[in-house]
Amino acid sequence: WRLSMSDDKKEKVIEIIKKLMLKDEHATDGCEEERNAALAKVQELIIKYRITDEDLEESEKEEKVKITSSHIFMDSAPWVRHIFGYVARMNFCKYMYITSKSKPTKATHYVFGRELEVELTIKLVEAIVKNIARQARYEAKLRPYDRSFQRSFLNSAARRISIRCCDMVEKAKKVTYERETGQFLTVIADQYDIAEKQNAEYIKSQYETVKTKKPIHFKNYSREGSIRGDAYGKTVKIKEE
Repeated sequence: WRLSMSDDKKEKVIEIIKKLMLKDEHATDGCEEERNAALAKVQELIIKYRITDEDLEESEKEEKVKITSSHIFMDSAPWVRHIFGYVARMNFCKYMYITSKSKPTKATHYVFGRELEVELTIKLVEAIVKNIARQARYEAKLRPYDRSFQRSFLNSAARRISIRCCDMVEKAKKVTYERETGQFLTVIADQYDIAEKQNAEYIKSQYETVKTKKPIHFKNYSREGSIRGDAYGKTVKIKEE
């Protein structure tokens, strides 16, 4: 016999099947038991809920059309771009920017990914940048003798934010518990790989050429500014609760 179910339930079952299939694809040599268990569960779910190849293909098509982009016009400073890139990656998005010809200190920052994650990335970066810039100006006024304090503060804070973002990504990639199946799956790690591929395909379809610039390297001249910026970067909120 087969269970009838709502569309919401069907989507959840299909999502579980996809995760199990990814688990099979990424299983390493010598993990036959793990691979066989995943495949057995897939077969069980397909039979129990009458999931067809058409259901899986349609679900994949729906996922592809969810990729979108949005942008914001703001400061083009290297420390701002640095934060944008790492926060975007943390939220499964891709980041690019185009410097304004009429206003060299400004740029249009583009974020690519799923709509909700794109909006979240822009919202978070905007808040982070305003927060750090405000604190840097305040502390720089208290140290008029240190002319490079503010720049060093901004650079160090941005670098600390990027380290925290990387730590969160690596932590999320670790094995996570999947309640629906009662198994431990590397779900998040797979999702980062999927997001990177989807975003790349979207950008390729929208733009003929995309130039990738070299990584940003900061030079800090104020030791005090660097220390204060690094400390402040540890306290800034980088994830929506």
